[in-house]
Amino acid sequence: PVKMRQMGSLGEEQLNWTEAQLAERKPTVILIHYPLWLQQPTEVKDYGLHPMLRKYSDNIQMVIAGHWHKWVDFSRTYGPRHIVSAATRYDPNAFMIFDADPKAGTIEWIDMARTQWSTHYSTPYKL
Repeated sequence: PVKMRQMGSLGEEQLNWTEAQLAERKPTVILIHYPLWLQQPTEVKDYGLHPMLRKYSDNIQMVIAGHWHKWVDFSRTYGPRHIVSAATRYDPNAFMIFDADPKAGTIEWIDMARTQWSTHYSTPYKL
């Protein structure tokens, strides 16, 4: 038998809530378990997370996912920048530090250089 890959799904209620939040046009970071290529693109006719991300990409600073347990940068394949983060299961340094400026409406990932892309690891954070 063919093994089906597991896909993430938000469902209509969560999609509606997410869109209501994004419609406020505030600077946003989205945290989601499944990387976007493992997330159902659309769930109700043409309504789904992928088109929503493109629609509101001007206020979405980044989408961060887990599930893979390693660092992957999808760049802007899905609209906003999409990063898959490693897991502390393998590496206690698998965390991200951000600087949020509410007046400027920006969120900057300040320790990105620690990431060892396409691996499970990152280097320790140093001030």
